[in-house]
Amino acid sequence: MKRLVFALFAACMLCLPYAAVAAEADAEENTGLNYFTGEIGVDVSAGNTSGSDAKANEYGPRDGGMGVGVDLEWVKNQYQFKMDGEFNGGIHDSDGRQGYQQYDYDFNASFKKLDSYKVDVFAQRIIHNMSEGRRIGDPESENWGNTVGGLTDFTFNKARTNAGIGLEAAFGTPFFASVKMETKMTEGITPLFTNGGISTAPLDTTVNMISGEFGYRADNLIIKLDGSIDQLRNGHEMLSDNGLNDHYVKRLNPESENYKIGGSLSWRIPSIKSSLLARASFSNMTSDWMSTGSYYSSVPGSTGGNGWFDYKGDIKNTVVNVAFTSRPIKGLSTKVYVNYFDRQNDSEVDYRNETMTPANRGHNDLAFYEFERLTAGVEAGYRFGGDYKISGGYEYEGVDRNAYDVTEVSKTDDNRVWAKFDAQLTDTFAVNFGYQFLNRDSAETEALFNTGTPSSWAIAPWFSYADTASKRQHEFTAGVEFTPAEKLYLGLEYSFTYDDFTKKQEFGKDDGYTHGLIADISYDFGPAQIALYGGVDYTTSETNQRGFDDSGANADPGSGNTSASVTNWDFEQKDITWSFGLNGNIDLIEDTLALQLRYDFIKNDGKTELSSAFGPLVRGDIDMVDDYTEHLLSAMLKYKMDEHHSFGFGYTFSYLDYEDYAYDDAGATHTSTTNSGYNHGGSYETHTVGLTYKYSF
Repeated sequence: MKRLVFALFAACMLCLPYAAVAAEADAEENTGLNYFTGEIGVDVSAGNTSGSDAKANEYGPRDGGMGVGVDLEWVKNQYQFKMDGEFNGGIHDSDGRQGYQQYDYDFNASFKKLDSYKVDVFAQRIIHNMSEGRRIGDPESENWGNTVGGLTDFTFNKARTNAGIGLEAAFGTPFFASVKMETKMTEGITPLFTNGGISTAPLDTTVNMISGEFGYRADNLIIKLDGSIDQLRNGHEMLSDNGLNDHYVKRLNPESENYKIGGSLSWRIPSIKSSLLARASFSNMTSDWMSTGSYYSSVPGSTGGNGWFDYKGDIKNTVVNVAFTSRPIKGLSTKVYVNYFDRQNDSEVDYRNETMTPANRGHNDLAFYEFERLTAGVEAGYRFGGDYKISGGYEYEGVDRNAYDVTEVSKTDDNRVWAKFDAQLTDTFAVNFGYQFLNRDSAETEALFNTGTPSSWAIAPWFSYADTASKRQHEFTAGVEFTPAEKLYLGLEYSFTYDDFTKKQEFGKDDGYTHGLIADISYDFGPAQIALYGGVDYTTSETNQRGFDDSGANADPGSGNTSASVTNWDFEQKDITWSFGLNGNIDLIEDTLALQLRYDFIKNDGKTELSSAFGPLVRGDIDMVDDYTEHLLSAMLKYKMDEHHSFGFGYTFSYLDYEDYAYDDAGATHTSTTNSGYNHGGSYETHTVGLTYKYSF
């Protein structure tokens, strides 16, 4: 893919003289514009990392490297050519964070004639390193029980590449059309969660897509029709455990096709100071693959084994969005909107073993999730006296689901109202207050089957899930902005949210509340602009839980069973997060020498407190729940020698200390095929220095 990117880059550079010839041929359409400008930058960095290399370099190389950046623009009469790109690094970013970048490369180029046509070429590659790992055998093998090759150190990672070309054309008419072809590839090694632990799975998918649109554009009206076709192809369809667990086989993402057609309308109505926006689309995704669903005792393709079935996916999505905005009188703005989403699942399952009973099938034949969601609302805002504004709104959202699992209820109805008041009381003092109320009504959760029900479902009548449970939510916000001196700014914001779950079950979330406080301070020291910020968030929630034995017979909280497997317990989750930061830009020598500074600090402390009415639990309170401390310090000294040449010298310090009970002691000492140490060792410390040079013309 990198060869493709550099080939595209070279081709775009070769296009410049031909573009000039085209412009000369159209000299009669002279607009008076004629220039060639741009900049080319080179950076070199070196770094040192202790701790987790994968986490330290999660989205790019903090360990250092060499990068090239280019930004060009050429204009002659009605023609324009633009190109920008970053390759293999980028410590020349504007915020002073050296030695760290998101893209392995990011390239964009376009050539257009004003009001006529435009050609775009693009290519990006993003690397995401997730964790170090260690296992016996090849981590990229389709056989996760493979022990050939001995002990291997590797990195769980994903690399996403996107490249394509687009063409737009209007040719000076109100009608326009465009077409785009692109390819998206994902490669890497991802964690595979199995009954024996966390193993590995190779990742190799490609999505090829072509899309287009056709429309009409006038002064106050735009109408468009659009459509797309994409195909997903998987280089690894099936994983096998090589007989470790009775020939357990796991299917990866199925290959699929997706077709979509849509249209939109944008109509501005000056006579009534209003606008109408509408959008509708329909898509159909299909797939055809085979799944094992569970363990089996025969080879692939056999009609024996309870798990084998053929799955024919067929999912249809219908979306309609309409919004009407208006400013009928001075100071008043209104909006009315309706959004509709319908997901219809016509998928089918064909079991190869025709003698299978519903109890043996589990919930595979129920897992065709579909829903219908309707959202409608109205908003209004009125500004008066020049310095005061009141705003508010109401929104209804109703969702109907086929609740195949107890994590979902069949229906929820949300009614939300909100109001806000903003006031500029003086030239130096402003306040704002806000309130939001949400009332959610949910259908009762019920057990799905009377026979053959997994024990984990038997508790459903006494359990409620926070995401869909009935509740009343109150949210208050307040803020002040104060400029006591000409160059000093102070800001303070506070928020409080309280969730009251109204249909309290014996088990599930009872209530929860969140406090948030954010402070901002900035001061302009003349040649120096320095801004400070800080904040604290505190959240807590209470939940009641219950275990149950394999039979599910003791799911009822009134059963009186106090054995360890069915004991009721309560837990309270508490999290407090502190953050602080600084941004600075200091002109040491005006227009010649400047210093950029940045510091970010964030610390989270989580704790789970456990208790039970039946006495002390085997496990006590958990002190390490998503605990982390993070520091980022960067500084860059920029020197502008003249209007063409500039240099930079930078330093970055990055530090992360991460602890969580779920991954505690999950070190890279594992030497099995089914426990590869995923997410172990999330802490690191890095030091990076870099030099940059930029030529501008």
